[in-house]
Amino acid sequence: MKVLLVSSKYQPEYSGSGLRAHRTHVRLNNNYDVETEVIASGVEFTNSDNYELDKLNVSRVLSTKLRKIHWALGKGPFRRLTNAAIFHHEARRVHKLLVDKKY
Repeated sequence: MKVLLVSSKYQPEYSGSGLRAHRTHVRLNNNYDVETEVIASGVEFTNSDNYELDKLNVSRVLSTKLRKIHWALGKGPFRRLTNAAIFHHEARRVHKLLVDKKY
């Protein structure tokens, strides 16, 4: 069975729900024939990356340039626009990952 885990943050970033999900899927992989892949975003690590953690493939999806612009603007009306642009850009990248992997 194939499982796709989507999380806002995932290990090695601190995330209680990400840690619980990680431990659960490590146990499932050890006890049953389960293949798990993870797609996550993040806050601490500001670059997109593909890595393996305890035999789980993790794809971190971030829009680094838009996030830097977002934080540079501070508070104000443009902050909402950059926030929407970040969500839209990252959602398109996740959609492309899903299409490429044929989920």
